[in-house]
Amino acid sequence: MRNYSYKTLDITELYVNPDNYRYVEEVQDEISAIIAMFKVNVGDAKKEMINLANDIITDGLNPFEMPIVCFDDEIGKYVVYDGNRRITCLKLMTQYKGNADVLEELPYVAEIYKLQYDGDNSIQCVVYEEADDAIHFLNKIHNDVNNGIGRKQWDSQAKMKANAAYGNKTKSYAIVEFLKTNQNTSTELLDKMKTNRWISKLERVVSFSLFKDVYNIHFDNNSNMSYLDTEEQVLKMLSKLVDDIIMNTATGNFRFKSDFQGYVDNLPNEYKTQLKKKEDNKTENGSSNTNKDSEGKPSNGAKNSNGAENGTSGGEDDAAKNNQKKEDNDTGVGKPKNIPRKHAQINEALVLCKNYDYSEYECLNEKGKEMMVELESLNIKDYPVAAVALCRCLLEYTLKLWLTEQGGDFNSGKLPSCYNGCVNLLRSKDIIDSKEQSILNTLVNKENFITLLNTWMHADTDECVSETPLISGWKNVRILIEKYIETHKK
Repeated sequence: MRNYSYKTLDITELYVNPDNYRYVEEVQDEISAIIAMFKVNVGDAKKEMINLANDIITDGLNPFEMPIVCFDDEIGKYVVYDGNRRITCLKLMTQYKGNADVLEELPYVAEIYKLQYDGDNSIQCVVYEEADDAIHFLNKIHNDVNNGIGRKQWDSQAKMKANAAYGNKTKSYAIVEFLKTNQNTSTELLDKMKTNRWISKLERVVSFSLFKDVYNIHFDNNSNMSYLDTEEQVLKMLSKLVDDIIMNTATGNFRFKSDFQGYVDNLPNEYKTQLKKKEDNKTENGSSNTNKDSEGKPSNGAKNSNGAENGTSGGEDDAAKNNQKKEDNDTGVGKPKNIPRKHAQINEALVLCKNYDYSEYECLNEKGKEMMVELESLNIKDYPVAAVALCRCLLEYTLKLWLTEQGGDFNSGKLPSCYNGCVNLLRSKDIIDSKEQSILNTLVNKENFITLLNTWMHADTDECVSETPLISGWKNVRILIEKYIETHKK
């Protein structure tokens, strides 16, 4: 047994550990350790620390997680081995509140200084006699499951349930609940749904605009599900979809819309919305009648005997296109183009600043073209994480195209380095000018856009995508894509 005891210690008796595995670089004292805590690589450290401080103000310290400490004779204080983030926040609200050294290095810490902590400065801790014993248990806690003896994290289904309980219901959760609460759902399917690692696939499928076309299922802002088909038909469709996602390896991971498109192409019509068929039949009948009525009459777009088009003039069309280009260039978002395949009508999508024809995307090859088309059709308000994933995929894909073509080295594991190398290479060859180089360098090196994309993609589901920096970053990073298209047009 490793010897430990419980002891109540004042915040000033505790010492934020300078030798923390989270830190990128070694630090020597407590103030440096506090500053370093806001600069760790994983996640958005600044936002997370401010959120943690606010949570402590609201709910206090978590009673289930006492800090693990050990007395250091040389320092003369109890060094914190587990709980450094919590102790850092507490010290910034008490012992080091208003500290000028921290504020100079981290101006945003002023947000924590403003908080009024009315709790007790005495904290109950687990005190180990030997530092090695504290480190031993620290490894148990933070080394994932560690063969069953460490902390076992919630799986995707558990997280989904917990988020729903707090009012953050997802669309996939709404589908799961529909199937679980419907008395006609087969017990075989319910048993299959108890397995892991399929919820994320369902979440991706629901994010595709094609999902709405195929199943005629809609979600409101609170992810409540509504449908126009009969409940029996909806049960039939969703049971087939979920069963295939769980059991059929041919469905893959549905990482791109083309994966889902292939699945839908082979899906029997009985597992698709039945209302759409009726509407299509009505449309066909109405279209045929319209064609008969319009025989012999020139359409708005038909040419007259002089070769000019009736209706809207070409000059007005050009003006409208230019206005759309200007709007897109200013905002970074705009209404999507007419895409060859059917897409849901949306209000805002990440778009290029020029109104390119789809033939001009050919230089991006089939996969790049597919990603670009999908991104320009995706509502960032409804599907922010999907937009983030496509934005990052396009960035990585475009960098690889440029570096392969221009003789640079590409390494997907070191994307920020590849990005900087690509930008500098393009500037040296006068493909981009100095202003564009400055914009692109600032985007990643000061605004940490790639880090933000990674954080939004891989963080827990309660980590929300911030729309403003996403749009702002896209407006700049799209320069690389547009330059590639323009270069290959010439």
